[in-house]
Amino acid sequence: MFKNFVKAEVEKEETESDEIGHHCPEGCLCEESDTLFCNNIELTKIPSYWPTHFHKIILRNTSLTTLHKNSFRKFRKLEELRIEESFQLDVIDKYAFKGLQKLRVLSLSKNPNLSQIYKATFSGIGNENSLKIYIKNNKLQVIHGYAFKNVNNLRELSIEDECITFSKHSLSSISILDFLSIQGAYINTK
Repeated sequence: MFKNFVKAEVEKEETESDEIGHHCPEGCLCEESDTLFCNNIELTKIPSYWPTHFHKIILRNTSLTTLHKNSFRKFRKLEELRIEESFQLDVIDKYAFKGLQKLRVLSLSKNPNLSQIYKATFSGIGNENSLKIYIKNNKLQVIHGYAFKNVNNLRELSIEDECITFSKHSLSSISILDFLSIQGAYINTK
């Protein structure tokens, strides 16, 4: 019986190893085994069937219109997430990045229909490591109050856009921050 158990465990490890080493979602590149690069693909949401072993995901020029609540929750090993040039992306739901405990870098750049960052958009990341968030060239108009509520270990925040209004309390729930860069901002105290 013990022999069969050991054999089953070895087969299970080989299957998991093969999945990690060889499975790359259709239309994407996985030149490094821990990096997923998807460029110019049709997506309505982050697929539930994507493998979860990636440490870095780059989504460039996708057809995503919305990042839904818990979109990336199953990617427990994710350290870097870049969403770039997704020309149809216009909404990021609250808790879209919830559960990304290993996340170190989150970059949202050149998404021209992304005009607002809503309350609790970045809430629930719960990361164990120092986190850097870059929000650049998205045509943002408003960052609503409590957008960064309950973001742990946020150490660097860089926001660059043409004319952004920061609603009251938009940054108020950030407890520790080593580096803050804001360009193109109008602070609304109402």
